[in-house]
Amino acid sequence: MSATTYFANMTLNAALRGQAFTVPTQLWLALHTADPTEDGDVAEVDTADWPAYARADLLAGGAIADAFTTSVAAATSNAHQMLWPAMDGVSNVEITHWSICDAPTGGNALVYGEMVQDPNDPESAADHKILSTNDEFVIPAGRLAVFQL
Repeated sequence: MSATTYFANMTLNAALRGQAFTVPTQLWLALHTADPTEDGDVAEVDTADWPAYARADLLAGGAIADAFTTSVAAATSNAHQMLWPAMDGVSNVEITHWSICDAPTGGNALVYGEMVQDPNDPESAADHKILSTNDEFVIPAGRLAVFQL
């Protein structure tokens, strides 16, 4: 898991230069078909390939404070199950990475990472998912871990 350049700049400027950092009021989980890179906006799932795709609301309609568990030992995880609509494209879509964004479309990615077998182990093996027509993509509560940046 890594911070995007945007998030790193915002947190460094806030902590070391006293510049205000506006905390997002919403958080959205984007899925990617390749590494989104430090820009955070590379290879998000294309609705041409998965027409029903949209970023998932990490707040699940609640408050931002409830989106993730309380950080312990410099780690936190999603507090709610994330469910996307059934894949309704013609060709398979391979989900390899995720990013947390501050808007349902566009906006800024904050952190990103690869889908892995054990989210509590940053060195865990990749766990990419290939979705075929009618497959649903689910990330259970506690499965999306965010570690110290």
